[in-house]
This record gives sequence, structure tokens and C-alpha cells, in this order.
Amino acid sequence: MKVYKNPFVSYPCYFVKTGAGWSARGEASKSKGYDVELHNGKWTCRDGCYYDDTIKHELVLVGENRKSIHSIIKEAVICAVLELVKEAK
Repeated sequence: MKVYKNPFVSYPCYFVKTGAGWSARGEASKSKGYDVELHNGKWTCRDGCYYDDTIKHELVLVGENRKSIHSIIKEAVICAVLELVKEAK
């Protein structure tokens, strides 16, 4: 998993790529993923999309590990489900 920082905004804004995004014919290729941002003291996570050239040349790589984003998402979903099941008992 790679974490990129957007240097063009005045607040913390990170992007994690999850796969290829949809591009129209003749349009540059894109990647979809998650934007993680800090607004008014609260972290948010939403779907995001960047052009691959922007990721490669303009965003700053700030973190990387050997785990895939999909395995991290699966672990988070398992934890959330087990926590809800535990609360329901």
C-alpha cells in the first residue's frame, strides 16, 4: 500500500490507490482510491480519483508497506463486524 500526500491544499490530504479508475476514450488513465482529509479537526474518508500522471509527478509519496490495500480493508471489515457482534451480545 502506498500513501500519497496532496501538496496543493492547505489541510492534510492523503490518497490511497485501490485500483484503476474509469477513463473516457482519449482521456488520460486514472486511479481510484480513498481520500483521507482533516477538516475542522475531524478526519474524513471518501472515494477519490486522480489521474495517474498526477499521482506519479505531483503527489508526494509519504508512506509505503508491502500489504495490499485490499487486505487492510478486509481486516478493517472483520474488526468492525466482530465489534458489532460483540456489542449485540
